[in-house]
Amino acid sequence: MQRIGDLQLFKAAFFRALGNPVRIRLLEELGSQTRSVTELQRVLGAPQPIISQHLGILRSHHLVRAERRGGAVIYSLSDPLVLTLLATARRIFEKRLAVQTTMLRAVRRKAP
Repeated sequence: MQRIGDLQLFKAAFFRALGNPVRIRLLEELGSQTRSVTELQRVLGAPQPIISQHLGILRSHHLVRAERRGGAVIYSLSDPLVLTLLATARRIFEKRLAVQTTMLRAVRRKAP
């Protein structure tokens, strides 16, 4: 068995950063436009401390960046390729769902 290397450790940490639905939603929202914490609170319907905590995790993994504009901090994606990754995950999910739907139909057809 091959030893686990730095690349695998990096990937695992990267996917752990994505492993929360709030963080995924934040990335999706920031994919359409830059936003302040207040705007993200309004869109997600979550309290400011929750939004800030998740943005901090995303920042620590270099998935988002923050820029101070006047009195507000504006967040944006660090790399738009993360949206490609999320879109690919969605396609994988849809494909899996299609297979399961097909199997369910087959089972229902055979049911007495």
